[in-house]
Amino acid sequence: MGIPETHSEQHAVIKALVRKYNLSPDVDLEAISTQCPLTSSGADLYALCSNAMHNALLRKVKALKDRLGNTLLGFSVLTVYSSAVRQECERL
Repeated sequence: MGIPETHSEQHAVIKALVRKYNLSPDVDLEAISTQCPLTSSGADLYALCSNAMHNALLRKVKALKDRLGNTLLGFSVLTVYSSAVRQECERL
């Protein structure tokens, strides 16, 4: 399988990559795909999706930390983050 040659093909690849992600209803994958260079490989698109998930998890952990302090029910925020990452990886 080669590099997706159109934004429509990129959209299909991105849609397949995030099929198990819990995306907000306002996420527009088609709009995202139109912003990707047509030279983006499947690996590039995977990295884009993976980095987006990672950044979303970091934002969630920061929000929890800001709201609840450095500990959450006796567990460190790092433990909560590690658990969240592991769960997301198991879903892929």
